[in-house]
Amino acid sequence: MRASKAAALFLCWVAFTLAAAPPTSAWAESPSGTQEGPGAVFARMRAQLPRSRIDRPRDLVVLRGKEVALPGEPVAISRLRMVVYRLDEEWAVIPFQIDERDAGGRWIWPAPAGAAESPAAEGEGLFTPEDEIVFRPRDLGVRVARTAWPKGTIAGVELEVQDPVTGHRGWAYLFQFDEPVPPLPAVDDVRAYAASAALGDSFVTPYYRIFYPRRGGRFVPSVMTELAIDGKGSERHGPNLLDREKLRYEGRLRFLPGADFRRNEDRIDARLLGVIDGPLRAIRKIERRVRLRPWLDARVESTTIHLPDRIIIEEPDGVPGAMSFLVRDVTARLYWDFQPPKGSTVFAAPIPKGVPADGKETPVEEALDGLPSAWWALRTPQHGALLAVFRKAGKRGTRSPAPTLLFSDDAAPDPPERAPGGRPAIGWRLTNPGRRAGDGPDQVHLYVLEDFGPGTEKIVLARLHAPLRVKAGPGLAR
Repeated sequence: MRASKAAALFLCWVAFTLAAAPPTSAWAESPSGTQEGPGAVFARMRAQLPRSRIDRPRDLVVLRGKEVALPGEPVAISRLRMVVYRLDEEWAVIPFQIDERDAGGRWIWPAPAGAAESPAAEGEGLFTPEDEIVFRPRDLGVRVARTAWPKGTIAGVELEVQDPVTGHRGWAYLFQFDEPVPPLPAVDDVRAYAASAALGDSFVTPYYRIFYPRRGGRFVPSVMTELAIDGKGSERHGPNLLDREKLRYEGRLRFLPGADFRRNEDRIDARLLGVIDGPLRAIRKIERRVRLRPWLDARVESTTIHLPDRIIIEEPDGVPGAMSFLVRDVTARLYWDFQPPKGSTVFAAPIPKGVPADGKETPVEEALDGLPSAWWALRTPQHGALLAVFRKAGKRGTRSPAPTLLFSDDAAPDPPERAPGGRPAIGWRLTNPGRRAGDGPDQVHLYVLEDFGPGTEKIVLARLHAPLRVKAGPGLAR
């Protein structure tokens, strides 16, 4: 083992020419002219090796299978491992997951527990160009020459990850192994729990706990009713911050002049389509059905991606494209009724210094409702903060109206709901948000942060708009 480590260090050292040529004897002359032993030589080599310096510990690296050209026939996912080289433990398998898509780019959803197996989809169980690979940049290691790759590998690809903000880099290697395949590390950062039909579904990570009830009473599967956070990521979640998530549509019926169209989340049928439960992210898919007429249902699918420290909601307004045929001037309201602890503060672009979430609406807070802002934040005194960012998709060369804030700091009913919700209510209004063929999904990113203050959003937004870059290649020959 010691010899292989020395060989790997030697190859890295030679490949990068970061120091003088290796000595020909067991002893070498140091820069000061004195003799130094092999241990000192290797210590100097370690100090000169390229290291992973990416400082984005919460992010994930996501790339498509087509970006990773493994040689040979399609490979069984079970024989793939993501591996890095570390100076203290040599080669190490790191947590990763491969989420499968079919030839049309649609997720391949596993059969629900207790249900009959779903028909085999194209590429199921095999690594294909449509699949997505996910791993953590904080696990990256140093670069190693191909001649030092671990034993038992049949093929491999070098993945160089770069932070475009700082230019820092790190390396990982996707290897196909012969039998026996190294075991995966016991890591489960995102855990999905499917409860009984009378309860619901929950997702738990070190940073948050979230709950979606099944249909029953006034709740539907698409409605978030619990969100507890721990901004430090120690899984000591605070109290539930939510009364409930809300989704409201308003518009005018095209064929009945003067007639209003209104729907809220209680009058929208929703059903769970599937959950992909991985160690690094979990993906939840639902279908919303809005009944426009007894003979016409408008349907839209919405995907929620649960990462360790954030939630990404795709198609957050849930407006089916079929609505545009019968309804005009549609406005969607997507917001959350919070019940935060005393001492919490709300931030947004128009109020960078924040306002207290105390249930007493001031003139400044009244003016805040309806102003444009792509983000808002809720800071709690003890358990961290939530930062919500709305990202609009490209509309095939056109620009749809930007979302405007929905904000209310008093506990007032929101018709057709009779009971008042929590306070404050924070979210967005979107005008004419219907989808057309070829449109990508809008997204809401809900980040759990350790704290929030004026300007914190700039750091998060800079990284959101500059994702980590990955370059795949055959690796160094020597």
